[in-house]
Amino acid sequence: MTEVRLPPYEEGCDADPAKVACAYPVTPLQKYLNADFARHGGEAAELLRNLNWTTEDQNEVSLMIAEQKLSPREAARKWVDSHESTWRAWLP
Repeated sequence: MTEVRLPPYEEGCDADPAKVACAYPVTPLQKYLNADFARHGGEAAELLRNLNWTTEDQNEVSLMIAEQKLSPREAARKWVDSHESTWRAWLP
């Protein structure tokens, strides 16, 4: 994959779908827990609070799928195997 550098996203730059002249807006991962699960979900809720999936992580996995022709499951396994310190920090 090769990144195509576009001008940064600005409000309205994508108003006309035929003439979009900017990059996508940054969309951070949002995690939602209902109040009951957040209070009583134990280690599962704590793991979700701790999880931090970055744009770089997503791009790395996407690249494995696109360029190495890995399945999503294979790419996930490869990412997990090579980023143990990252995902271990998520564990309660």
